[in-house]
Amino acid sequence: MEYVHDRLAFTESESLDGLALVSTRRDVDDPASISNSVSIPDLVEGRPVVEIGPRAFADLLGVKTIVLGACVVKIDPTAFDGAYALENIETDPKNAQFESIDGVLFDRSGTLLRYPEGRGDSTYVTPPRAVAIGARAFFGARSLRDVECRDRVSSVGSSAFADAHELARVRIGDGAQDLSDDAFGANASRVVVVAPPESRADQWRLRIGARFAPDLSGYFNYVYTDGGVSVVGVNSSYFDKVESDGVLRIPARVDGQIVQSIGSKAFMQNEQIRQVVFPECVEQIGSSAFRNCENLRSVIFPTNLNRICARAFKGCLKLETLEFNAKLRKIDESAFNHCESLVSITFPQNIERIGSRAFLGCRSLDEIEVPGEFATIGDAAFAECASLRSVVLREGLRAIGANAFYCCRSLDSIVVPASVTTISPGVFSNCESLRNVKLSESTVVIGDKAFKNCRSLGDFSIPSGLRVLGRSAFENCSSHDFATIRLPGGLTTIGRKAFCNCRRLQRVETSEGLERIEAKAFLDCVGLLSIRFPKTLKSIGDFAFARCRSLSRTESGVYVPPSLESIGDGAFGECDSLEEFDVDALSESFYTRDGALYSSSNALIAFPAGSKTSEFVVQEGTASIRPCAFLGTQITSVEIPSTVGEIGELAFWGCNRLEEIFVPRSVTTIGERAFPAKTRLVFHSGSVAESWADENLHAEREVVQHSPRF
Repeated sequence: MEYVHDRLAFTESESLDGLALVSTRRDVDDPASISNSVSIPDLVEGRPVVEIGPRAFADLLGVKTIVLGACVVKIDPTAFDGAYALENIETDPKNAQFESIDGVLFDRSGTLLRYPEGRGDSTYVTPPRAVAIGARAFFGARSLRDVECRDRVSSVGSSAFADAHELARVRIGDGAQDLSDDAFGANASRVVVVAPPESRADQWRLRIGARFAPDLSGYFNYVYTDGGVSVVGVNSSYFDKVESDGVLRIPARVDGQIVQSIGSKAFMQNEQIRQVVFPECVEQIGSSAFRNCENLRSVIFPTNLNRICARAFKGCLKLETLEFNAKLRKIDESAFNHCESLVSITFPQNIERIGSRAFLGCRSLDEIEVPGEFATIGDAAFAECASLRSVVLREGLRAIGANAFYCCRSLDSIVVPASVTTISPGVFSNCESLRNVKLSESTVVIGDKAFKNCRSLGDFSIPSGLRVLGRSAFENCSSHDFATIRLPGGLTTIGRKAFCNCRRLQRVETSEGLERIEAKAFLDCVGLLSIRFPKTLKSIGDFAFARCRSLSRTESGVYVPPSLESIGDGAFGECDSLEEFDVDALSESFYTRDGALYSSSNALIAFPAGSKTSEFVVQEGTASIRPCAFLGTQITSVEIPSTVGEIGELAFWGCNRLEEIFVPRSVTTIGERAFPAKTRLVFHSGSVAESWADENLHAEREVVQHSPRF
């Protein structure tokens, strides 16, 4: 007898007490008869619906969801065949025999009974509760390409994957024991079966003729992360039993979970690894993951990789080439530090950051090109890359960190794009072969030691937009071609030791706007012939032009503008060609007398080392002789008036022709090394000069009762 309920046809079950669903009566020409969802009732005319018969849903065109009632206890393996649009199989929560897990039908013991044919997912991983794959479980699943069976799955039923025409890969774990030989139907030769080597699943694969890929996931240690796992190590037997050639193949899945990352220190100091092959799903390589893997030569990076964390490949001494994928955004600090065999790197166009010390000490690296757009180069990123001869920096580059190319001894030339307006401290310091540098006119800052010890640096053009010139920026740039410097009007300060020891620098052209020349800015520029101070200059620091032995060789003296307010100690010490100071008549801070430079506060600032005068009388009323005032001069006689109360350190140091000097009782302060050891000091008994001579073990001395007449 047939029962019809809501166009579903039922008959008496042959093996159970109740009704069996045998077919549907949906009229394809009647739109009203087609629904997205069909629910199997618990009762039909008072009888329980206990069974779903063969091909019961074959005619359900357009139905996406089927809900099984609470009384169903038996389902034929072909019941859902032909339900091409079906996406979800649900069950009544009260059903004691079956359950739905994410729209897939299971029995309560954990056997996967049916995956809906119309579901659009390309990948499926069995849930942790799954213990078996039933007959025809994935029959006709037309979108599936990859099925991952967790290790708890112990059996695969007949025709389990038949007619799943897009299926390309099935992973079967160690737990599989009962495997049907016709599980794939006619698809067997097209499917890759991933199975542990020498396992029951591997033998099964050989019987059915499927292609093979070894399942290595069992050799890897892992931890769970949000949405997947992170591989944190490998068993030592991996290289003995699987990859004797040292190839580390990271699996795409472990325990059914996608491998998203490589954990911190996962393979650190592993000397067996020679090559690493990542699955495409890996997005991040953790800190120190492959650190000090000294035999690692090659890495194949995945396409989805977006970050390489700190020290990930530090100390991989034999790693030779790097070709990154398009999605990589960040290379963290010291990621490839001291990869000494690394020859070439290909950076992706959208790289955002190359971290500090990322490639420090990669001494075989020959050339690099850094894309622009979003990139920044971190501190010391390519420092000590001794073979690096070519660097291409693309427009759009945001910043170059301090010491980024420090000690790249083979680097010959560099063009810094206009997008970089700050030349960071030490960025090209100790690049001894660097001859040609081109900076954009929009460059605002040249930082401390930016080009220090660039001994080959040639004719250098200071950008017109420069506002800051840092300390030691060009210290020890001693090339013949580094002869003339033109400083722009926007520059207010020349930093400490900015041009120190630029021995072949001959001319410095300043502009109005310059206010400060800091200490030792031009110290030991022995070839410097001239510098004209602008009328905006306010201060000159200690030893700023000391030992500029050619200064004023083409002129009679150094011009002191009226704006100048302070001159540091020894600012012009040992300038052997300097004969006099030319103080502007409008100056309120300085004046000259007999060629020497005095301050308005009655301090003798400096006596020109190139003066032809051998005997000098310090002006009456002078209160102090500043440190280094006569440093290195050829003076033979100096008369100090009784108004002088202080003589600064090194005041007469290096005056090798000065045989004798009288120090009056008025002097109450004498600095260290104020007088040469061979100069005879003449002073009154009990004076400060006598105490100073005693403390400094000054042997050449004479005590007098009365002041000598000159």
